[in-house]
Amino acid sequence: MQKRLVPKLPLTFNNEIDINKLIEYKVKEDIHIAFRNFGELDITNNKKLQSLLMLVSAMCNTAGGMIFYGVDSQRNRATSLKSGSISVGEIEKLQYILKTEIQPSREAIEIYT
Repeated sequence: MQKRLVPKLPLTFNNEIDINKLIEYKVKEDIHIAFRNFGELDITNNKKLQSLLMLVSAMCNTAGGMIFYGVDSQRNRATSLKSGSISVGEIEKLQYILKTEIQPSREAIEIYT
């Protein structure tokens, strides 16, 4: 059996090819990486919003991390990339919510699409 090398994190994740590395290497979720489907990004749903805020807060209280929406997982490992989108208005609203609801405020929270 050939040993598969796993890339050192952090990867750059500038495009779909970089994100596909998560799937290729079956990267596992940990305190720095979380995978979510686009349906979980519904910030109009209070339960989903609270779940997101708890995840972001936990990452802010450790060494930081990345949440990947549109990456499906099985047994906490990246398995596939699903297409989806989020509008500029939704991104701005999400940024506002994260900056006002996470205390102390974290200016370093960034959203990439």
